[in-house]
Amino acid sequence: MNNNHFSFHRRALLVFNALSPAEQGQVRGKLQSLEALPRSRWLTGELKPLPTEADTYLLRAGPDWRLIMRVPEEGPPEVLDIVHHDTLAAFAENAS
Repeated sequence: MNNNHFSFHRRALLVFNALSPAEQGQVRGKLQSLEALPRSRWLTGELKPLPTEADTYLLRAGPDWRLIMRVPEEGPPEVLDIVHHDTLAAFAENAS
């Protein structure tokens, strides 16, 4: 069983379906590249931990999109949301 296969929260799926085919390809490509690696390598480069919840990370998917993901120690990883990087930058600016 491939425990690295990603599932999508309905919120992330709504955004994914609204992306252009090229943007969908960027998201798919990033997730496929992670699936090919052992999970232990994810946390040493690609995924950036978020301070809000345990096992929640940020992943860059192309120049414009960021994936918010839950990666539990056991069980499949889940894409919780897909957010434009400008939106995240605006939230970060307002929080400081």
